[in-house]
Amino acid sequence: MDRVSVVIPAFNAERTLRTTVESVLAQTHQNLEIVVVDDGSTDGTVGVIQDFINEGKVRYIRRENGGAAAARNTGLLASTGEYIALLDGDDLWDRDKIERQLQFLHDSNAEVVFCDPRRMTRDGKVHTTVEDRLGFSNLIEALTERNMIYTSSILFRRSVLDRVGLMDEDIEWGEEWDWWIRAACSTRMMRLPVSLVTRRVQPSSFSTSSTVKYKGYARLYEKHVGLIDPSLRKAFKRNMGNKCYTDAHKLLKGRCRKQAVAAYRQALKLRPMLVLRLHKLAWDYLASFW
Repeated sequence: MDRVSVVIPAFNAERTLRTTVESVLAQTHQNLEIVVVDDGSTDGTVGVIQDFINEGKVRYIRRENGGAAAARNTGLLASTGEYIALLDGDDLWDRDKIERQLQFLHDSNAEVVFCDPRRMTRDGKVHTTVEDRLGFSNLIEALTERNMIYTSSILFRRSVLDRVGLMDEDIEWGEEWDWWIRAACSTRMMRLPVSLVTRRVQPSSFSTSSTVKYKGYARLYEKHVGLIDPSLRKAFKRNMGNKCYTDAHKLLKGRCRKQAVAAYRQALKLRPMLVLRLHKLAWDYLASFW
């Protein structure tokens, strides 16, 4: 039976990690290696899975805090399975997630497969992702527009790492998106159009996220513009510029004025015509003082 390594980075995940691991242990495909990488948690993360560690059901690795990419890379390097699945420490898998994705890989001869997610809000309500946001005719083109691949939905053959490499730890935000683009450019990457993953929405710092995001958009463009087809480069640059501009607006609403100015400058570098929208941003800037 195919052995699958499940790599789970976790940081201060004591509220969710146990049920996440339980969703892996409940898989119909049982030949699994579960690798939990604790990225320097300061809460009781390890305590909620200590019994699984003691029973040998989970390999636990603790490291100094270095971010999601570094934690995921630690898990990838420690894993031993012929196949690797990624899972965040606050998400849940359907019981047949691994089984169905492995079957799809074998049937399609794909090297990387991802499926659709659903979203669970904090009140416990589950919402399925709108189909038209997931559909595409050209995967690389779709990835130059948006990141529509959810990390916890990914399963791939270990051999893919030889061509694609590890996560880029120098990217502050969007390291998974970066990996998806690299994988799409160098492997047979396919979508299994069924929801097998539940994303549990967690509270986050909106302004901090936007601050990091605009830098990530710029880095994604700089890194990949030479890899993609020349016919997609102009749209790629435009899309990343528009996202930086949107983040500038979000940052102003959060009264993060200095970061908003930096985001707008980055937007102009990617898409100079956004200078025509300066009046809208100026209004938001003034409004941020009220």
